[in-house]
Amino acid sequence: MEASTDDEKRPMVDLVKDKNGTDQVLLQNPKGASVKISLHGGQVLSWKTERGDELLFTSAKANSKPPHPVRGGIPICFPQFGTRGSLEQHGFARNKMWLVENDPPALPSFDSTGKAYVDLVLKSSDEDTTRIWPHCFEFHLRVSLGLDGNLTLISRVRNINSKPFSFSIAYHTYFSISDISEVRVEGLETLDYLDNMLDKERFTEQGDALTFESEIDRVYLNSKDVVAVFDHERKRTFLIEKEGLPDVVVWNPWDKKAKALPDLGDEEYKHMLCVDGAAIEKPITLKPASDQRQRNISFVFCFLTTPMEEAWRVIFTLCLLIYVANADPIQDKRALLEFLTLMRPTRSLNWNETTSVCNTWTGVTCNKDGSRITAVRLPGVGLNGQIPPNTLSRLSSLTVLSLRSNRISGLFPGDFAELKDLAFLYLQDNDFSGQLPEDFSVWKNLTSVNLSNNDFNGTVPDSLASLKRVQSLNLANNSLSGDIPDLSGVSSLQHIDLSYNNLNGPIPSWLQRFPTSSYQGLGGFSLVQPPPDLAHQELKPRQKPKPHFLGLTKTVFLLIVIAVSVVLLAVLVFVLAVCYLRMKLSQGDGIVTDAKLQKKGGMSPEKFVSRMEDANNRLSFFEGCNYSFDLEDLLRASAEVLGKGTFGTTYKAVLEDATSVAVKRLKDVAAGKRDFEQQMEIIGGIKHENVVELKAYYYSKDEKLMVYDYFGNGSVASLLHGNRGENRVPLDWETRMSIAIGAAKGIARIHQENNGKLVHGNIKSSNIFLNSERNGCVSDLGLTAVMSALAPPISRQAGYRAPEVTDTRKSSQLSDVYSFGVVLLELLTGKSPIHTTAGDEIIHLVRWVHSVVREEWTAEVFDVELLRYTNIEEEMVEMLQIAMSCVVKAPDQRPKMSDLVRLIESVGNRQASLGPEPKPKSENEASETSTAGEI
Repeated sequence: MEASTDDEKRPMVDLVKDKNGTDQVLLQNPKGASVKISLHGGQVLSWKTERGDELLFTSAKANSKPPHPVRGGIPICFPQFGTRGSLEQHGFARNKMWLVENDPPALPSFDSTGKAYVDLVLKSSDEDTTRIWPHCFEFHLRVSLGLDGNLTLISRVRNINSKPFSFSIAYHTYFSISDISEVRVEGLETLDYLDNMLDKERFTEQGDALTFESEIDRVYLNSKDVVAVFDHERKRTFLIEKEGLPDVVVWNPWDKKAKALPDLGDEEYKHMLCVDGAAIEKPITLKPASDQRQRNISFVFCFLTTPMEEAWRVIFTLCLLIYVANADPIQDKRALLEFLTLMRPTRSLNWNETTSVCNTWTGVTCNKDGSRITAVRLPGVGLNGQIPPNTLSRLSSLTVLSLRSNRISGLFPGDFAELKDLAFLYLQDNDFSGQLPEDFSVWKNLTSVNLSNNDFNGTVPDSLASLKRVQSLNLANNSLSGDIPDLSGVSSLQHIDLSYNNLNGPIPSWLQRFPTSSYQGLGGFSLVQPPPDLAHQELKPRQKPKPHFLGLTKTVFLLIVIAVSVVLLAVLVFVLAVCYLRMKLSQGDGIVTDAKLQKKGGMSPEKFVSRMEDANNRLSFFEGCNYSFDLEDLLRASAEVLGKGTFGTTYKAVLEDATSVAVKRLKDVAAGKRDFEQQMEIIGGIKHENVVELKAYYYSKDEKLMVYDYFGNGSVASLLHGNRGENRVPLDWETRMSIAIGAAKGIARIHQENNGKLVHGNIKSSNIFLNSERNGCVSDLGLTAVMSALAPPISRQAGYRAPEVTDTRKSSQLSDVYSFGVVLLELLTGKSPIHTTAGDEIIHLVRWVHSVVREEWTAEVFDVELLRYTNIEEEMVEMLQIAMSCVVKAPDQRPKMSDLVRLIESVGNRQASLGPEPKPKSENEASETSTAGEI
C-alpha cells in the first residue's frame, strides 16, 4: 500500500512478506533511504541510505524463520537482557509476533515533516507469554525514518496488571562496519562499566576512545545521551542519541566465540559491532495501571566521499560535545526528582521534568559537559524526614553534598557508600541519629566533613584515620561516646571539632595542637593530666580529725560555709554584671564599644555575653567562602560604624589578619531560629555579580549578625550626598548609568529567587554599593521576612517606600520597583528622597519631580553636576521617563524589573556609542553651581 503515487515528494509505507511469509513493514523516504521492520520480534532488519548502502549487519547464516531470533538488525531485548534473570537469553520480545497498531490508524503513516513511521504493539495476550512471565503488559513501539535518513525507535511499556513488575530493555543494534580493527567509539570515556567476561566485575574506562583488539562484552553505566561510532575505512560515522536509556552495551564476539555461534560466520565478527542503548543495571519498575515514560533512541548517519575524513571526524566530535552539553543527565535528574518528592521541602524549588537540571535547577551543579551532577546544595530548604534510599546514592559523580540546616532525621544513609567521589559533606544542623558509618575509607576523596549539631551516638570510627585528604572534620554537639581515635597520621587535617560529646579518657597529644575549643565540653575527659611522679608518691597516713556538729569536723564545716558564701556572692556579681552589660548593649551601637575592655586581652561586652550563649550558636559560613575567622575573632575586631538603617547598624570590622568585612547587626528580628536560618540560606544562595553576597550569619537569642565582603568604594548614597564641598569628585554620567544597570540586574536576579517570589524590601541608595568595576551591587535583601512590622518612618527611608506599603513585611516586587525608581531619581537629580531646603521646608523627591515635569520644566530636574556633559540630554530624559514609570501610584502599572533591565541597557548602549563630553563652564555657570541645588 503506497502512501502516495508521487514518491519523489512523499514518503512510502508498505506491507510486504519475506520468503517465509512473515509480514514486514517497509518505510521509504522521498530521497530513497529505507527501513525494513519484521513483525516477528518487531525487529528492524535493514536500514539503507538513499544510495542503497546497508548500515545494519545481518549474518548470512541468520535463521529468519520464526520463532528463531534473527542474528542482526536491531532485536529488542525485553523484559530481560542477557541471562540476568530466569527467562531465556534477552527475553521473549524478539521471538514474538507483533501487531500493527489500529489506534492510531494502521498503514500508511507519515507526518507533516515527511517522516514515515509505523506503530507496533506487543501484548501479553497469549498463554505462552503469561506462562513464562506472569504479567499483563503492552509494549508500544514506533519506528520512524526521517527525511534526512535518520532512524528513530520510541518505546513505551504499560502495566495493565494489578501488581507492579520490573523489566530491563536494550536495543541490541548490529552496525555494519568495514573492519572491527578500524573502528572506534567515543562518548564512553571515564564511565564505569560491568565486564560480562569477568563475572560482571566493575571497572572504569581509562581510554579517550574505545578501540578493539579482542572480544568485548561490557555494560557502560550512566552514560552520556550521545555516543559516536567512527568507521575510518568506510568513512562512516554513526551518532547514537538516546533518552531514558542510561546504559550502553558494547559487544563483539571475536574469532573464538564467533566460531561457536551457529548463526554467525567465522569471519563475520570483523564486520559487525553491537552498540546498544539500554536500561540494565537498574531495572525499570512500573506500578499497576501506569505507563513507562518514553525511551527513545535515534541513529544519525553520515557517509563521507571526500578525503577530508579527519576534518569531518572533528566536526562530528564537536557535534557530539554540543549534544552532550545540551543534554540533561537523565538518570541523575530522575534520582533528584524522586528525592524531592519524598522529602517534601517547605521551600519551593524550581525542579521539574521539563527544565534543564544543569542550567536552571536551584542548588544543582553539573560537570563541564553536562553529563553528570557533581554538586547538590540544599541548605535550609525545609527538607523533612529520612533520606529515601536509592535516590541521592545514584548520583555516582557527586563531589559536594550540602543538606545542612534542615529537618532531616533517621540514620546516616548506608547507601551513601556508593558516592565514591564525595569530597565535601555538610549534614550539620539536622536531626540525624544512630551511629556514624563504620567505614569512612570508601570516601577516599573526603576533604571537609561537618556532621555537627545532630544526635549521632556510638563511637567515633577508627576508619577516619584512613582519610588522607581530609582538612576539616566537625562532629561537635552530638552524643558520641568512647575514646577518640588516633588521627595523628592525618597530616592534612587543619580543623577538628569534637566538642560537646560524651567522649572520655585523656586528651591525645595530637589533638592538643588544636585550640581547646576543639574538645571542650567533653563528658569524661581529663584536660590536664597529673604529673607522672605524683601518681607514684606514697601518701603518709593522716590523723583523723575530731568530729564536730553534725558529724563534721570544724574545719570541714567552716570550709562549707565559706564555699557557700563565695558561690552566693559570685551569683550576685554575675547577675549584676549581666544586667549592666545588657543595658550597655542596648545603649551602644558598636560591636566593640568600650576601648577599656579591649586592653590586656579583655573582652568586649558582646563577647562576654556571647560566652554565656548556647554552644550551638556559631557563625554559619556558606560553601565557597574563604574566610577562616570565628565569632570570637569577629567580636574581637575593631569596628567602625558605616551606617544605621531600618533593620539595624552596619559596621566595618577589621580582623587581626587585616581582613575587612562588613557586619550588619540586626534589630527587631521577629523570626525564630529555624525560620531565620532558612531565610539566610535563601539570601546566601544568590550568586550574582550585582548582588552583594552573604558570606556568613549568626543567630542567638540576643544577637543576629550578617557578614558580607567590605566594599571600599562606598555606597551610592555616600557618593551622591556625602561630600558636596570643594574637594568633591562628582559622579559622571557613565558611572551613574553603570550603577543603574548593575542595580537593576541585581534586583531582577533577586526577584527570580525562591521560585520568583523573593522580595528585596529595602531598596535605597545606601544599600547599593560600587564594586571594583564601579558597577552597582545591591545589598540588604530579603530581610523584611524576618523582621517585626515597622511603621513607615518620617525620615529619609520613607522617601523610598511605595505608597501602598504600610507594613514592611508586606513589601512586594512591585514596591521594590517603586523604591528603585526613587534611586533612579536620586541619580538624575543628585537629591535625597526626603530633604529640606535652606528655609527648612521638607521636600519629597517624587512629588517635587512630578510637579516640575508637570510644569514642563524638565531641565530643572537634573543634577547640575551633569550639566557639564554634552550628548547626554536625550538619554537623561529617557532615564527620567523610566524612573517616572516606576513611581506611579498604581502598583500594577509599574514595569517589571526584567523589563527595566532591558530599557536601561538600551539607553546605556546608545549613550556608550556617543560618549559624554565635558563642556567648559562659563563664569556664570561656575557661580551657579554652588547654589543651583537649593530649591
